[in-house]
Amino acid sequence: MTTSLGGHSKLQFTAGFYPRDSVFRDLLGDHAVDASVETRLKFSASRARWDLKADYQFIAVHADTLRLAAGLPGSPLPLSTVINDDRRWWNLTTAFGDRKTTAIINRLDRLSVGYTTERTAWRFGRQAISWGNGLVFNPMDVFNPFDPAAVDKEYKTGDDMLYGQYLFSNGDDLQAVAVVRRDPLTGRVEQDQSSLAGKYHGFLGGGEFDLLAAEHFGDRILGLGGNVSLGGAVWRGDLTWTRTGRDDVWSAVTSLSYSWTWGGKNVSGLIEYYYNGFGQAGGAYSADELLDNPDLLRRLERGELFTLARHYLGASATVEL
Repeated sequence: MTTSLGGHSKLQFTAGFYPRDSVFRDLLGDHAVDASVETRLKFSASRARWDLKADYQFIAVHADTLRLAAGLPGSPLPLSTVINDDRRWWNLTTAFGDRKTTAIINRLDRLSVGYTTERTAWRFGRQAISWGNGLVFNPMDVFNPFDPAAVDKEYKTGDDMLYGQYLFSNGDDLQAVAVVRRDPLTGRVEQDQSSLAGKYHGFLGGGEFDLLAAEHFGDRILGLGGNVSLGGAVWRGDLTWTRTGRDDVWSAVTSLSYSWTWGGKNVSGLIEYYYNGFGQAGGAYSADELLDNPDLLRRLERGELFTLARHYLGASATVEL
């Protein structure tokens, strides 16, 4: 048997500033300061085709923005909250503190067992997966996607699931996941709170493509995406269709990225357009107007979406020092 033990500690400090017409200004003033310390201890063990992974998290938070959840109960706006396992199948999180500005959290963010062969891989337990080709916005990644404005994107929050992958002889692969969740109001496992999804990843010509089919919180989702080289740049994109109980909703993301050398330094640039089919049209962002869009509010509350509007343009540049 082989084992591995590692980890890290991270300190994060953020400051936000609010305009005069912001609803947050009455509670926080013209600015808010958040600080957190996160320690992750990672353990893994393997023997033959079996392996075990476990990640423990200790999080200490002192954040002005936590006051928003208490000061705006029932608000349709996405607010900062203390991470919990109210929806997850297993409750592996404990938190204490006043939760108004301070919280101390102990949790297991990974706890899974896996079995691997030459063509297949199975994993059961708390884990994380990432799908889709978006680099800033990612409509195809419905399982705990990163906030586009997040500073630290090293680890996604884990969910309790069964994951399987089959590798074809030509290099294509088929992945499937079943995520089990509880209704946060009743505490019972419910089918309309869970997810079942499959994704086929293949190669075509000089590019790659993805096909997605899922049932997620009672909604049906189909997706098509891929990436290809264009004159030294890389074009990526995803298109998703969601059938909700109210409507058919389309979302899309497309980006172009390029890397080059400038002054002896490696430079990479990205520009990305995102269409959020669940977003509000025409700048209708008041609380009353948001309440007329329950599909958007549910996804904001579940941490699947982080934006209110429909059209977004993102850009970034990285320079090696």
